[in-house]
Amino acid sequence: MPKNLGQKQKLYQLAKIFFEETDFDYATGEMHGFTLSQLIDKLSLLGIPVERKTLYSDFKELRNIGVDISSVKKGRSTVYYSASLPFGFELSELKILVDSVQAAKFISERQSNAIINKIEQLCSKHQKAQLNHNLSMSGRVKTMNSSSIYAVDSINRAINSDSRVSFDYYKWTVREAALQKKNKVYIVDPIALVWEDENYYLIAYNSAEEEPLRHYRVDKMKNVEILDEKRDCAEFLKSFQVNEYIQSVFGMYGGEEERTIGIKAETGLIGVFRDRFSELNIVNSDEKSFVAQVSVRVSDQFFGWLFGLGNGVEILEPVDVKQKYINALNERLKSQK
Repeated sequence: MPKNLGQKQKLYQLAKIFFEETDFDYATGEMHGFTLSQLIDKLSLLGIPVERKTLYSDFKELRNIGVDISSVKKGRSTVYYSASLPFGFELSELKILVDSVQAAKFISERQSNAIINKIEQLCSKHQKAQLNHNLSMSGRVKTMNSSSIYAVDSINRAINSDSRVSFDYYKWTVREAALQKKNKVYIVDPIALVWEDENYYLIAYNSAEEEPLRHYRVDKMKNVEILDEKRDCAEFLKSFQVNEYIQSVFGMYGGEEERTIGIKAETGLIGVFRDRFSELNIVNSDEKSFVAQVSVRVSDQFFGWLFGLGNGVEILEPVDVKQKYINALNERLKSQK
């Protein structure tokens, strides 16, 4: 092996050892590191001979490229370790990234695991276990569409290039948590990507539609293609305020009291319910309607959401919640007089 190539290989392996096997926890003072003799033995196992005195110059070279090598005295020995993570990350920051990926409903389980594995490469083997602790994701709904990430990338590139996109869109079925393809191919002008309620949405414009402005769940989109057609929404965008649209469309509801509610709704509303509730227990269904049980926080906002679904939805139980909804509707009618 040429001498310069051997030196580069040695520096690479040293950096790898420091990043993957050493660390320092500033909160607890716990440290993992190696003495010079241990580093020499590790490099020897990799077929890289090294002299003790040259390691000091190697440390200097590594520090010059951002490997934060520090040392501490332990008895008669000096132990060397990496005092920071690659690219300036803190372990707490990596933890936030891992938690966000785990929580994101639009990323499939397989893709979540793949991304988390990549994030874990940015810390030592001793720190990896900490990244997956203390976050409960029981019952987390994850998308079945593994192409969602690529759809986000295509949409983003289309917006940046002022291009239209086409895609197939899917809807929820009543009898099982499955997506069924709609019959037409959608062609729209992409305006913005919105991250809301742990899902990605595309806000899009189509002048040929009666309601030209619509939003689509990205995890329900497949076969997204960037077209060789420019967007036709320049005039519309002059007055469009994306933040106002988000506030008006993606409003959430809160409340003090969580209850299990029995609701009857038209079959066409199944997608709305599956989008809103991570746990949807359908207890009965036919071609025209379905009956489901959901856990909600009873509030005026929740009643307003139901009211927005029109005559196709009805609260069945509990009786007191049904009466509260009726009272809320009556109060709304009075306010309109």
